[in-house]
Amino acid sequence: MAETALLRSLPTVAKQFVYLVYGSNPAYHAEARLSILSLLAHQGLAEAERILVYTDCLEPYAGWPVETVHLSAECLQVWMGPAGYLHRRKAKVIEHALSCAEQSIFVDTDTFFKADANQLWRRLSKAAWLVDEIEGRWGDDAELNQAFAGFIEQQRLSNPRFYLVNSGIFGLKAEQRSMVEQALALIDTLYPIAPRIHTVEQFAFSLAQNAATKPADAQGVVKHYYSDKEHWRGLVGHFFARHGSAYNEALVAAFAEFPQLKPSASWYHRARFRLLSTGLDKRQAKAVRLAYYGAVLGDGYDDACALEYVREACRKLPTLRDWQGDATLGKHVQRLFAGGEVFSRFNQRRARVLTEGQA
Repeated sequence: MAETALLRSLPTVAKQFVYLVYGSNPAYHAEARLSILSLLAHQGLAEAERILVYTDCLEPYAGWPVETVHLSAECLQVWMGPAGYLHRRKAKVIEHALSCAEQSIFVDTDTFFKADANQLWRRLSKAAWLVDEIEGRWGDDAELNQAFAGFIEQQRLSNPRFYLVNSGIFGLKAEQRSMVEQALALIDTLYPIAPRIHTVEQFAFSLAQNAATKPADAQGVVKHYYSDKEHWRGLVGHFFARHGSAYNEALVAAFAEFPQLKPSASWYHRARFRLLSTGLDKRQAKAVRLAYYGAVLGDGYDDACALEYVREACRKLPTLRDWQGDATLGKHVQRLFAGGEVFSRFNQRRARVLTEGQA
């Protein structure tokens, strides 16, 4: 293919983990580095021969135990295909990776390992394919049904109840490269039908594998934080602010301190909020709960997450930006923030958020 000329050739290996990260946003590259750290912390190279990072920005990975493939602006543009679909690039990376390895496991950057990574190879060895999780079967998702029912009816599929998968983890074998090519063709057909659906890529993979047996999944091995991204990015940022981004063995060891769960308010504060927020309408209650959680969380990783709670609260309820503790938001809010320490911490964190200009 002409596109192959855009990338350098790579020696073939038996097993490899694969990442794609592009753009100038430091948060994306921090996510990728943390994911790689978690992989190494959980024996990621015990079986795999390399970690392959496709990127247009090589500097964040200098000195890291990864092999990089540089993506030029031309390559990134071509990989979006005729419909200009951003996430088509992921399918192109998987296609290329399968040309230089017997088995590849693609890992989204917003994913970290929490158990032995080699479990994924063992699961892939017993299944035709490996995914992050199975989200259902065709027919279960109302949005997909509305968008693609007509197209699916025309396909005369041997398995009309094929699996719908999340491709945050996606493991395949080299002989399945033609399936990826089929998925790419489907992407180019499906995306113009429903350009508002950003998960067309993983739906195309699901459809291309419609006749395949049930995939293995990565549950219990990884955490894929595709929701609450900003909270997790705050935690990732705190980790690298604390330990630096230069790769060394101490940095791998430090991953052990990284939270496995998103920090949240204690049971006491959750119960207190439910008790004292009675009477607020749903919109106010949701925003004030975020503000309250942002006030009662502690320091360290909790603080990093608390800032996002406060930031989100101010976006959802702009009056929180200027609130000075008077009765503007009602007596229930007054009672929630009655403790001087709670109100003081909320104000401190709100000031930091407003200074950043991100509220």
